[in-house]
Amino acid sequence: MKKLFALLLSVAMAASLFAGVAFAAAPTATFSPANAATGVAVNVSPTITFSEAVQGLGGATLDGAYLAASVTLLQGATVVPFSASLSENGRILTINPTSDLGIGLPYTLTVLASRFERAVVPHGVVAEVSATFTTTGSLADITAFAIPGQVGASVINDVANTITVTVPHGTVVTGLVPAISLSDRASVSPLTNVSQNFTNPVVYTVTAGNQEITDTYTVTVIVAAQPSVASITAFAIPGQVGVTQTVDNGAAPGTIAVVVPFGTAVTELRPTINVNPGASVSPVSGVAQNFTSPVTYTVTAPDGTTTDTYIVTVISAAASSAADITVFNIPGQISSTITGNAIAVVVPHGTSVTALVPHITTSPGASVSPVSGVAQNFTSPVAYIVTAQDGTTTQNYTVTVTFGTALHNVFLAGSIIHGAIGQSLRG
Repeated sequence: MKKLFALLLSVAMAASLFAGVAFAAAPTATFSPANAATGVAVNVSPTITFSEAVQGLGGATLDGAYLAASVTLLQGATVVPFSASLSENGRILTINPTSDLGIGLPYTLTVLASRFERAVVPHGVVAEVSATFTTTGSLADITAFAIPGQVGASVINDVANTITVTVPHGTVVTGLVPAISLSDRASVSPLTNVSQNFTNPVVYTVTAGNQEITDTYTVTVIVAAQPSVASITAFAIPGQVGVTQTVDNGAAPGTIAVVVPFGTAVTELRPTINVNPGASVSPVSGVAQNFTSPVTYTVTAPDGTTTDTYIVTVISAAASSAADITVFNIPGQISSTITGNAIAVVVPHGTSVTALVPHITTSPGASVSPVSGVAQNFTSPVAYIVTAQDGTTTQNYTVTVTFGTALHNVFLAGSIIHGAIGQSLRG
């Protein structure tokens, strides 16, 4: 009984092993480029990725010769030469064509049957599998077309094979020099950077790098119409206060407001006016105008027809209400200090104060009484009244003149004597 059981067990194990070998799943292959891919680069190196590591059939050595004999790359019926390599993990097979593939052509990459098997037991054998792909199109394209000074970008229509370029109004189109960019290794006729007469459309012929494929483009140059823009872009009056305020009211007249300092005579101001390119303005820039009342300026667009008007108002700034003494100096003084409305001036000991001539600086536009530069008797404090530019606001100041100490004078005299001796000794 034991012998019969052992025999049956051996048979069962053998059957199981046989079944495993016979029905082991073979590795699958994934192609890149994928099957039916288009637009593939001509310098592609296709790859075949197996779902698991493979080895040569029966453990054959996977050297370059074995790999090259296990795969075919065809263009139609023509064999494409290549070298092949397998990644260290035994899964990725890379095909390296010896030269770039053809342009716009179909290729078939095939793993031959019974050349690869699973690297581990059970050794499922890879069956023949293929993928086709097509390289990128004609490569006889104009990819960029530019004329110096053109307006906006060129419009290239690769379906209609047309190119449209717009140039500014007034451009002479009989000798334009376009810069042309092409597909890799393609050539064009007429050549890039060669002067052309675009009075009528010009046909450019592009030839692909393989010299087998050509394409033509019709280039049309459009001269832009004269601009219909009529606007003042800047308006300035010398010495104005702050920034000019401009409002463009569309169909209604625009408004411009300029503020000038208080007291400015507005009867003969000379504004500087900028308008959009090609436009003109009347009255013209730099010509004196009487701005006692608003002045109307008319801008004419480059098309000679479209106009726009601007009403310019000059506003005199309000008079200042500042009434300050900012500087008060007496010649030969030791110091002068302004504290609020009190001014204290120190003069050397022994100075005669009966006819001192102060120099006074006030707020802009303000006046002072007694006036600056007029001799005053400072034996007693002197009152000064500052009247602001507005003629109404006033401020009173009291100026007191005192003497410095006699010791201070001695020091001053000592410095003078010391200086004199020094000069004498140096002399």
